[in-house]
Amino acid sequence: MKRCGDCGVPKRVSAKHHWRDNGVIVTQGTELRGIFVESGLLCSVLSGIEERLGIPIEHIIIDAKRRDAKIYVDNMLKGARGRLTRMKLFRRAAYSYMVKQAAAIGLAEVTILDYRPGESLDLEMGYVYNPALFAGDVSGAFESIEGVRAKVDRTNKGGSLQMTVRAWPEAPEEERLKLEEETWAHALTSFQRCPSCGVPRELSRWRWSVDECRISDEATGEWLIYVDTAGINAVFRELERELGEDIPKMVADLSRDFYVKLDGGKGAPFLRDLRFLEYRGFGVPESMYPVADNGNKCVAVRNPWNAAVVAGCVAAACGLEGSPVNWEAPKEGRMTVILP
Repeated sequence: MKRCGDCGVPKRVSAKHHWRDNGVIVTQGTELRGIFVESGLLCSVLSGIEERLGIPIEHIIIDAKRRDAKIYVDNMLKGARGRLTRMKLFRRAAYSYMVKQAAAIGLAEVTILDYRPGESLDLEMGYVYNPALFAGDVSGAFESIEGVRAKVDRTNKGGSLQMTVRAWPEAPEEERLKLEEETWAHALTSFQRCPSCGVPRELSRWRWSVDECRISDEATGEWLIYVDTAGINAVFRELERELGEDIPKMVADLSRDFYVKLDGGKGAPFLRDLRFLEYRGFGVPESMYPVADNGNKCVAVRNPWNAAVVAGCVAAACGLEGSPVNWEAPKEGRMTVILP
């Protein structure tokens, strides 16, 4: 992986993604938004919801992520480029490109074992950020490229995870996944950019491991990944639709608990103020510390990617432990986290 000579960030990452001054990271040439986040946060939140409810939720996670991943790849492969990529001669090359991109952004170390156009795709992986979410990723990509519904099976063999995606032409019809439209407010980030590749300077303290296909925060040792926000939001939204209106509250509280635990040994210096929201693509805080507003202490954030998760992050950074996380729903790209 070629790297920037100034900051050390892989050129595949800086070339593929653009950090806008309004706190939004997008895939180059599209409006597809993404974030850098600890894989442990997503795992903790999803497993925490399952534990609190006492019922399995993996099937909802896989299905929501699959439907979003198809839309994501459809957006990436528009027009002549898409028609060329979907030709049988070039499909395997498309999957190979996706495997390399997954490694660059920390999602997984993947090897293609076998591929049969229009029928199946067999994968082996040594590292994967979340098995259920990634199962949705690969099945959705398969559906977009092959033009047929798909289902995925997973097995563990010799310490590695294997996934087989198969065409499922007899699958029942489903409603088109509705993605929420975002309204982005005017904002201005405070991070400094690398003069060579343009990414935030803060990314230089992350360790980009080629061998492990992993991004690590040197201060915490946590595994970082880049994921599209629409997919994670779709998962949370489907969980709320299926399981009830308490899901956002659970997401906020579990997000806060994750960051409080992460900072328990004072090993997360990025939590000392709220600038970490900006370069991770979470949004832009209007102030780095809580301010008084109508008798409450509040933090306003512009362009939050997910209100519940961002509220949990802010609560942890502001030292809120144990108490419920409260926030006002985003309006015109702005949300407010209310602190006691």
